[in-house]
Amino acid sequence: MMMRDPEEEAAERAAKAEMEHRKLAKRAAMANVGWEDFLQYFLFCELSWIAREYYSHVDAAGTEISKAGANEVVSAWIRYRWGGENRSMEGLEVVPEICDAAFAKAGINPNAETLSLTAVVKYVYHYQKLHLAAEKTAGWNRADIDAFEEVFDCYRYGQEQVKAKELWDILRDLGQEFPTIEEQRYLLSLVKEADADRSGSISFQELLHLMRMLQEDEKVKARQRENELLVKSGMSLEDCEEWLHVFEACCPENQGFLILSDFKGLFDVLELDYGMEESRTIAKWLKDCDEDSNGQIDFGEFCNLVQRMWDANFASIRVKAEEAKRKAEIARQEEMKAGNLSHRSCNAEQREYEPPRNWARTISERVEEELEPHSPASDDMIKKLEKILKQSAGEK
Repeated sequence: MMMRDPEEEAAERAAKAEMEHRKLAKRAAMANVGWEDFLQYFLFCELSWIAREYYSHVDAAGTEISKAGANEVVSAWIRYRWGGENRSMEGLEVVPEICDAAFAKAGINPNAETLSLTAVVKYVYHYQKLHLAAEKTAGWNRADIDAFEEVFDCYRYGQEQVKAKELWDILRDLGQEFPTIEEQRYLLSLVKEADADRSGSISFQELLHLMRMLQEDEKVKARQRENELLVKSGMSLEDCEEWLHVFEACCPENQGFLILSDFKGLFDVLELDYGMEESRTIAKWLKDCDEDSNGQIDFGEFCNLVQRMWDANFASIRVKAEEAKRKAEIARQEEMKAGNLSHRSCNAEQREYEPPRNWARTISERVEEELEPHSPASDDMIKKLEKILKQSAGEK
């Protein structure tokens, strides 16, 4: 047996180690960019919607959109997210003064002629927040307003406003608890912000805005949780974007989560053959991936489940997944053409299937170009990634 050159073997090991380090560095960089530029502002499904709207304003040769295009993205999002008969919004039109304020909040150069997707995502986020703050009802639907008003009426005792003690009781009855001193101080800061007339009391309209602020806090936690689940899954953001179409195709009435009975639809979409053994395996994996143990599989948990199926090549999923994802996207495009989904990026005259731009792939290409795997910044991002993975694994 011929002995290999030790130097050659060492060089191969070094090259392999470098390749693995670069792979880890890119994963860490994508996790960092994914959160800092995108997922801290919107859930993945919302972000995908905005990205599609954005790309409908980018011509074939371009990579950015004009200010007018950005305003159209904002307008489409406000109508899509906050329109509907059950809402009590005073207006869904884009307000120029709010646009200017949102530009400033997003840190966008007021003289910029074009905007990147990153800038538009921040712009939409800040515009939405400011628009809701200007609305009397803070964007709540009629059922929520009625529920809030019923509780508020129990404590106002014929007055138009309530004092601090009554407010604590109202919030408690609405399911809001603030057991720690830190949480109570935070609430007081929100109350001061919601008390628009600085009267020291809270009107019903101010209560609506306070509840919107508290809900936004919950949304921040939900976005953090989803981001950590996506990072934990090990699935690339590009793959997450493609699997989102399959997830939505299996969600009854776009409810945003799957339950056990919905997974027959998933198997049908993927055209997977399964029997009792596969059913038992999926049932176990569902329990493992249901991170919050609520009996529902949201998109972050779904990505962990799919990655587990992929790693095990469950029911030959690797062979059938690409065609299933393509069919799911075609179905989505057809729904848009039929007007069942509110999205203007679909050309109603287009009859042939045209794969949409994967916004995450564009970001991945940018990260690859700018990656410096041995820089201090890269080391910091790797530490953040490892911390998330350790927390997900239950380690300290």
